[in-house]
Amino acid sequence: MFQRIKRLIAIVGVAGFMGVFLQFSYPTAEVNEPVINSKKQLPPFISSQSSWYDSVFKTLSLEEKIGQMLMVAAYPEQGEADKKRVASLIKNQKVGGVIFFQGTPQQVHELAKYYQSISDIPLLMAIDGEWGLRMRLKNSIKYPKQMTLGAITSDMLIYQMGQDIAQQLKHLGIHINFAPVVDINNNPENPVINARSFGEERVNVARKGLLYAKGMQDEGVLAFAKHFPGHGDTKTDSHYGLPIINYSFSRLDSLELYPFRALINAGVGGVMMAHMHIPALDSTKNLPSTLSPKIADSLLQKHLGFKGLVVTDAMFMKGVSDYYTPVEANLKAVQAGNNILLMPHEVPQSIAEIVNSAKSDSTLIHNINRSCEKVLKAKAWVMNRRQASEEFSNDSLFRPSYVYNRNRLVEAAVTVLKNENDLLPLRSLDTLKIASLAIGNSPTKEYVNSLGLYAKVDRFQLKDYTDSSEIKILGEKLSDYNLVVFSMHSNSLNAKKKFGFYRSELKVIDSLLTDIPSILVGFSNPYALSWLPNLDKHKAILTVYENSDEAQLYAVQAIFGAIGATGRLPVTINSNYPVGHGIPIRSLDRLKYVTPFEAGFDERKLRVIDSIVNDAIKEKAMPGCQILAAKDGKVFLNCAFGYHTYRKKKEVKTSDLYDLASITKVAATVPSLIQLEQQKKIDINKTLSEYIPYLDTCAKGDIVLADVLLHQAGLAAWIPFYWATIEPVYPSHDLISTKYSKTYPIQVGKRAYANKHLKYKENYFSTEPDSVFSYQIANGMYMNKMFEDSIWYKIAATDLGEKGDYRYSDLGFYLFYKIIEQQSNSQLEDFTDSVFYSRLGAYTLGYRPLERFSKNEIIPTENDIVFRRQIVHGYVHDPGAAMLGGVSGHAGLFSNANDLAKLMQMYLNGGKYGGNYYLSRKLIKKYTDCPSCKDGNRRGLGFDKPQPDTTLPGPAFKGISTKSYGHTGFTGTMTWADPSTGILYIFLSNRVYPDALNFKLVKMDVRTKIQEAIYDAAL
Repeated sequence: MFQRIKRLIAIVGVAGFMGVFLQFSYPTAEVNEPVINSKKQLPPFISSQSSWYDSVFKTLSLEEKIGQMLMVAAYPEQGEADKKRVASLIKNQKVGGVIFFQGTPQQVHELAKYYQSISDIPLLMAIDGEWGLRMRLKNSIKYPKQMTLGAITSDMLIYQMGQDIAQQLKHLGIHINFAPVVDINNNPENPVINARSFGEERVNVARKGLLYAKGMQDEGVLAFAKHFPGHGDTKTDSHYGLPIINYSFSRLDSLELYPFRALINAGVGGVMMAHMHIPALDSTKNLPSTLSPKIADSLLQKHLGFKGLVVTDAMFMKGVSDYYTPVEANLKAVQAGNNILLMPHEVPQSIAEIVNSAKSDSTLIHNINRSCEKVLKAKAWVMNRRQASEEFSNDSLFRPSYVYNRNRLVEAAVTVLKNENDLLPLRSLDTLKIASLAIGNSPTKEYVNSLGLYAKVDRFQLKDYTDSSEIKILGEKLSDYNLVVFSMHSNSLNAKKKFGFYRSELKVIDSLLTDIPSILVGFSNPYALSWLPNLDKHKAILTVYENSDEAQLYAVQAIFGAIGATGRLPVTINSNYPVGHGIPIRSLDRLKYVTPFEAGFDERKLRVIDSIVNDAIKEKAMPGCQILAAKDGKVFLNCAFGYHTYRKKKEVKTSDLYDLASITKVAATVPSLIQLEQQKKIDINKTLSEYIPYLDTCAKGDIVLADVLLHQAGLAAWIPFYWATIEPVYPSHDLISTKYSKTYPIQVGKRAYANKHLKYKENYFSTEPDSVFSYQIANGMYMNKMFEDSIWYKIAATDLGEKGDYRYSDLGFYLFYKIIEQQSNSQLEDFTDSVFYSRLGAYTLGYRPLERFSKNEIIPTENDIVFRRQIVHGYVHDPGAAMLGGVSGHAGLFSNANDLAKLMQMYLNGGKYGGNYYLSRKLIKKYTDCPSCKDGNRRGLGFDKPQPDTTLPGPAFKGISTKSYGHTGFTGTMTWADPSTGILYIFLSNRVYPDALNFKLVKMDVRTKIQEAIYDAAL
């Protein structure tokens, strides 16, 4: 019969019919707001016609018609016993629908198919999914609660959410979502609605509810407005008692009924009744509105003209069951005019009692017939649309577009309540010493990690300080900062328990408020802010309404200017922060962290990167790595793989620091030169001798700076300065041999093997620092600073090659190190940090990382068994840079991928980042162009460029734009920016651990393969 019914389904128009109404008259409220459609639309299934429903209706007995009105609960997690219970009700009592609770989407999908297969008449499948499937089922997307949505000013986002949720429901075979809640939450102490409401302003509630409902119904899922006639102003939870609403009809009509009228006029498919006692509408003692004909029938269906499905709230709730037995309640619900009884108990007994009562009650028979007809019409309508997929797919519930749209909702809800002196978004990061203090629940990793994406933030949790003496210590610690970010974290919806905050915690916030500027962020119900007596002492206040990972990420991004904020309060906190209040702030265009879909990339195609990396790690091309990719300033990949070393004791984190090696050239030297050129302190068309006078006595003095940057000055590739500091133990032996042997077993280069019997020359190194041995080059190893002079001498004395020929060389960048320090009148590490890194918020980017970070946060490089005779860890790998104290123009920088990305994004932005200007767009273009391409030199000024001849190996993948630029590093690093696509790519590894001659990373093309995979994944 089921197959026959499905074949009969067809949707055509039908006229509504008039029922028998109890005589009860209501005045008509004025309807003049645009949200209410003056031209009433019928629910979609009512305005259609089907020969099927009429033919089925005629075949049903009275008992079967009553069965069609019953929707029973299914609990997939309870296993086979619950499955049998529900199956029995379907087979024996012919119930018309099932509502799902507790379980996984896959369980629901399988059970929905099974229950449909055993039912003679198609079932209506439902869920109570106000914030999506996740409200009831595991392993699904959790959408924001409705109070969060109430803060959003974009209509389209709410409508899109409705569509997305409906598509997910349909995949499982669900036809009805008992949402939206359109109760107006004008009582902050409401124990049951509260954050489930769009807010306290009736037009906002109506508009958001209408958009949510329309989105679902446009996708073929019936929406139900609830809880009629309005559950927003109660202090009792109807799950545990019967709320009493003592307001006049005039008040109810103008406020509580307003959203219902809007949705009814717009054609909402159903309305759910509330279990409340409302004397102004029905004074019968202890009679819930669900069981009142005056409310469920006369008010809703006659006065308001609702033609759709009327469903009770759950019939086992105390608001009903405290006063009526299940059988009595079920009978009265049908008598009241409800079309569907939700989760009724004692089903067989109730059907028998209703049948018995109907023998002498024509009105009851009419109600049953009317209800059954509506249910069948609804079934015809939903079954005519796309049904559940035959095979369950978890990917269908987590489509990238769904996650993106959910995230847009969270982002759009961020609400700034106060912004004294335009503190937000934070601008001058170099002037700030920031602490964060979390109150309530522990913040998630998302919040903790997100803060670190933008600035160095020291983090504290109030729960770690338990008594007054410890809190005093905490206050003393916070006094060392000039900005404190207080964050209130709670998942509680319980108003009586102050939404999860202890009174003592709230007092501590006030006690810690000093003259130090502070930001307060509410990751909780916004009403919780009203309990802070000194709320206005904070310089800035944000609320994001929830404590989810997404809320925490977007709050941080708003604070630091990666996104703007446009949210408006859906409820009143106090007189200073009324409903509708919200201060818009603009983005500063700092890096935003997004899903691949938002940036325009296919997440599935990006998974090939995992294979490339894992294969490289397996082949020991590197122990681990960091990868970052961004497009147009949106970071869609920021991930870490593997371990610090092959011993696999410490996993790589995205916050860990790598030795950047030659990326230093474009991350320190080049931006410094551009900055000094802007200041007219350097002209790259002049010669070296004009900036380093002692070079005027040698040929190198005539070299033009631009030729050095282009690697066409004829300079040698490099000089192994450290060989001058060591000697053979046996004077008759050579230091290096071209052949491997027992005496020369240590390969240090191509056809170069070091003597294993080596020693340091006297007076070059010390194990302790002093005024002479002041350059630390490794752990417990300090070099005589006088050796620096010999480095400059050797560079000056080295023979020059043919000028104009391309030969990559570090030596010129040693000289740029001296030039920059002389022209800027400061140390290179200080100049780059003050002009760039600190202002960018790139606090890991810099020289000599052990002065700021522990070894646990720094990735080791080579086991240097010749020169430093230890694993180089926290000190620059390049020996020449190490012998200059760890600072040079060719090497020395350390960073994580995220902070390097800020500098690279600044280049892509034409010299601007985070609201600040750093470099001239014109000069950036000059340095990143290819001025000697016509002469066969692909290089930019300091930057590397793609290989124009695709038959030759190059630094980037072969399909990349010739406008792109970047650099690689000997330690296994790469950074590349592409202005033609807006794509930024960074790869950091320690491929030199433990052996610098391990070139598998290069031979396997790991860096360029990953880069190509990123481009291939573009949508």
